[in-house]
Amino acid sequence: MGLTLIFMWKWLNTALKAVASFSFNLSIDQGARKRLHTGNLIIDSILNSKLSEAVEKDISVSVHVMLPADVKIETDDMVVILGNVLDNAIEACEQIPTDKRLELMLKYEDGCIIVSVRNSFDGNMNRKGDVFVSLKSDKSLHGIGLQSVRHTVEKHNGEMQISTTKNIFSVDAILYA
Repeated sequence: MGLTLIFMWKWLNTALKAVASFSFNLSIDQGARKRLHTGNLIIDSILNSKLSEAVEKDISVSVHVMLPADVKIETDDMVVILGNVLDNAIEACEQIPTDKRLELMLKYEDGCIIVSVRNSFDGNMNRKGDVFVSLKSDKSLHGIGLQSVRHTVEKHNGEMQISTTKNIFSVDAILYA
């Protein structure tokens, strides 16, 4: 029994070291100092850049990240997903005068990467069927970001769901890594 317990302790200790886990809120005075460090340089760069941008724009940011350092997904795919979803969330928050919030949850569980982003928005949206269409003035950019995200999620046999409540826009995706 003692040998099994020692083995389990060593395994648990190794597993805990292999997973980066963060959960915090960012404010304007912390934005430049508080950084995510998952062990994946590309994911860290995109998250730190976008979340710092949000804080600089006076958006309340809440973050929960739990990823192994060696998560098995192409970094380009994570850039497409995180970059587009966070850009959209930041742009939506910029359109409202108060109560600007962005919540990010990114975790690895049972061989899946789960991405969940919630942000406040003004309640105005444009849809054509199941496709959300951008309200940007440049018509050529309408819906390209979310279409790219959906395509990337589906490339990994995943699913993406977009939902709204009165003033909260949510994007949830699961990818099989």
